[in-house]
Amino acid sequence: MSRINQIYLKFFLLLVYLQTTESRAGGGGGDDSSSDYFSDDSSSYDSNDDDAMIEIYTFIGGIFIFIILDCTTNYFIYQKIDKKHKKMTKRLKNASDFIWDENEIIWNIKQSFIALQEAWSDQDLDFIERRLTKKLFIKWRNLLMEMRKKKEKNLVSDIVVNKIRFVKIEEKKKRFTVFIDAKVKDVTVNIHSGKVLKDQSGNFREFWTYVWGADAWLLREINQFSENKKFISE
Repeated sequence: MSRINQIYLKFFLLLVYLQTTESRAGGGGGDDSSSDYFSDDSSSYDSNDDDAMIEIYTFIGGIFIFIILDCTTNYFIYQKIDKKHKKMTKRLKNASDFIWDENEIIWNIKQSFIALQEAWSDQDLDFIERRLTKKLFIKWRNLLMEMRKKKEKNLVSDIVVNKIRFVKIEEKKKRFTVFIDAKVKDVTVNIHSGKVLKDQSGNFREFWTYVWGADAWLLREINQFSENKKFISE
């Protein structure tokens, strides 16, 4: 699930909670006729007006709390990612095999990330096959073939890589995982009309796992930001 979809889901659950609370608070027993008998129109109007204001303040407060909690949670996740990165880079400095050169890996991953986004946009299966493991390539190929049937293209452009952080290294298996934080323009369009069917532009945060192939690092797996616990837990 993308970062934007996670936010929408949390926001939807918040709205459901607020609506449920409102329904419970507005309930109550009593005879309608007796209630009308002991109330005049003006007092009823003032009460409804106050209730409406309370609902507005509750709604705004709920949004504010949601934003604070979301930002706080992400802050601690980023702190753990940075901590894990420092730990992993120390291990890289002690590695004897030439394939574990930190600067070389970071440069290759950045270039690979951008190149794969461009190849995905162009639906260039030949290039993608050379950069992915066989299992992941089959998955990507199936997704691209499905888009072709629908006459669609997912175009990723204006790529800016903000940071790359090591979160897991398995020297014996010659495998590692990095956290990638980037900003991209991400739209799905109809091939013939060019009409935008979906726009997911914005921040891009995922965990990419690479494994050493015959003579280069190959992308093995991609995990969403929501799956961070499997990489940052001690």
